[in-house]
Formats: sequence, C-alpha cells, structure tokens
Amino acid sequence: MNAEVETHETQELLKTTTTLIFSLLVLCEDNSELMCEEFEEVTEEMKITKQQPKRIQRDDENVIRAWKSTSLAQITFSEECGASFDMNCDIQDTSVSRAALREAKYCDTFAAMSSLRELAAIFFKCSSAAMMRSVMSNAAPVAQDTLSFLTLDTVGMLNDANSLQTEKLAALVSAAESEAGQAVLRDMILSFKLPSNVVGVRRTLLLPREANLEATRNHTDILNSAHEAAMRGAEYSWESDTDQIHKVAAVLSGIAIILAETPEKVRKGDAFAGRITVPFIEAKPPSEHFTRLGLVPSTKTWCVYKVQANGAPKVQASKGGFDGFCEMALLFSRSLTV
Repeated sequence: MNAEVETHETQELLKTTTTLIFSLLVLCEDNSELMCEEFEEVTEEMKITKQQPKRIQRDDENVIRAWKSTSLAQITFSEECGASFDMNCDIQDTSVSRAALREAKYCDTFAAMSSLRELAAIFFKCSSAAMMRSVMSNAAPVAQDTLSFLTLDTVGMLNDANSLQTEKLAALVSAAESEAGQAVLRDMILSFKLPSNVVGVRRTLLLPREANLEATRNHTDILNSAHEAAMRGAEYSWESDTDQIHKVAAVLSGIAIILAETPEKVRKGDAFAGRITVPFIEAKPPSEHFTRLGLVPSTKTWCVYKVQANGAPKVQASKGGFDGFCEMALLFSRSLTV
C-alpha cells in the first residue's frame, strides 16, 4: 500500500523486508530452550535393511503443519461442516505464531531464507488474527453462552433486517448471477474450503494463479465441487444447496459484485472495497465512516463495526454460526447502495 505499485518486484521486496524483520524477532528470542534433534529408536530390522531412523517431529512443527492443513470452514463453521474441530486445541492463532518464532531457530543454513519467509508469513498472519480477536473482544464483549452482542442502537436495525430475511438475502445473492459472479462464487468457496497454506492471503476477490495450480494438483475434489456450484449459480447455492459454506459464499459473492461496481474491479480491485475482513483478504481499508463486516475465526463470530477516527473499532453487533452470518450480513447490507 505504501509503494502503491503492484508488481512482482515490489511484492518480492516486501516479502524480503518482512522476512528480515521476522529474523530480528527470532534473534530476540531466548535460545536456552533450543533442543537437539531426536530420532526414532533403531530396530534390528532397520539394522538389517540399513534403514536410517526418522527424525521425531517437534511439537511446534506439528502445530504449524496442523494449522497449514486446516481450512477456514473447519475452524469457523465446524458444526455446519460436520467436523469435530475445537479451537481450544494447539492451533489457535497465538499458539501458531509462537510456534513459528521457535521453529525459525531450527532453520537449516542452506535453505534459511526460504524457510524463514514461509514462517514469517505464518507468524504475521496469525499475529494479526490474534490482534483482531483481542481488539474486537475489548470493543464488544462476547457472551459466552450465545456468542452474540448487540448495541442498543442496532437492536431496531437488526429487527428490521430480520423481517423478510430470506427475501433480502436472496436479493443480495441475485447480484452474483453473472459470469463475474460465478468466478467470485467459485473462489469464495475455495477460500473457505482449501487448506490455509494453499489459500494464502490476497488483495483481490479471485484466487491467484499459484493457489489454483496447487488446488488442481492436490485438491481436485474441493476444486470440482466449487466449480460445479459456480456453474449452477449463486441463486441455486442459496436456495437449494445443502452445503452451508456454499450459501455463505453465495451471499459474499453478491455483496462483492455490488461493491465492485465494474467487471474490472472484480478482477483487479480491492476485494469488497476493503469493507469485509476475512483471513484470506488483505485490502486497503475504507475511510472510518464506512460500516464493515469482519470474521474472527478463533471465536467463530461475525462482527458489524466501524473504525473510529482514533483507529479503534466500534462494534455494533456480533454473532457466530451460519445464522449469525446471515444476520450480520443483513445488518451490513443496510449500508450498501443496491
């Protein structure tokens, strides 16, 4: 954003800079806990076959591997996905960022820069998620029983939004009934269902080429399912699809097309005009008077908020789950010009 030039060279320079900053943070860490590598016990069979013992994976390695292989849908919509997933396990954002710092000490000298670059990306992404969770929690305490919060001035607004909820959401979804909408729907589904290390972080609505290639090579089932849903269209996904992730993607696709305004902005513009915050999008934010919609994965909640002049968010409402998403999307949609 500071360079204001989106070229491959600029991106590479930025990645190098962030990697070097991460390296300084690693150097500041205490090295007293640095452990020697451990290997599995050598058996008689291994001696006969001259098989080399495998190195025992460190706990931090397992934490990072689990985080990389987990999708956003598994974290945020675990119940709807039929997955047994608990964010109280060791792959919370804070645990992963700490694990990345510790693992950087073991980077092999020969491939240090490449390994550090990957760990740096994980560290900053998870640290950012932890910061957002902390800020949002302080701005609007979330009830432990309902995972919901409403300010008094939004109760009436939400009641209005909830009347004829299905019809209003259907109107948002219908905005994605186009070729551009199909492309956005497909990539929204993939962004929720592909593992985090495949999706990465982007500025635009559509997935980058590298993510598509990785999905083609190693995640064909997810890719085919998303493609078929896109071919059926956003309206079908909302009205008839049993997969709630497809329904969420349909609503987000409709909002994306409305905010993009032109096909050119769909392809190259800032996703959602910077007004929707999700882990796989990092776009230039709008000015403070705009209403925004944000997802906090570790609490599984969607928040409608504004950023005040001092940079602090003011949360109007928050709620978790699929129903919570629908309500927050409706509340957010009141600020759109359809």
